[in-house]
Amino acid sequence: IYTMFVAIHSNVPLKKDSITDFKNWFNESNSEISKNDGFVSRRLLESEDGTYTVIAEWDSKEQFDKLHSSETHGKMHEQARGFMERDPDGPKFFNSIAGSS
Repeated sequence: IYTMFVAIHSNVPLKKDSITDFKNWFNESNSEISKNDGFVSRRLLESEDGTYTVIAEWDSKEQFDKLHSSETHGKMHEQARGFMERDPDGPKFFNSIAGSS
């Protein structure tokens, strides 16, 4: 059975005037993040009520943690904060245990 580690940030509090810039930054930062071992996918979702959610999928929690302790991630996180009204609530973590792709 293939399992995957998933991190979800719900209700990302984007500033109204920086949504387009955040979307562009998100796509650019995916190029950098995708170079890391264990990276599966990272998506930005927009709900019908205009709230944003980020879903990141990794082969393992260890590979996710390795990126998040890196200097590269620290720089990207600081850039992302510039687009937000405040820090988002902490992510929720999951282990995917069944499904298809």
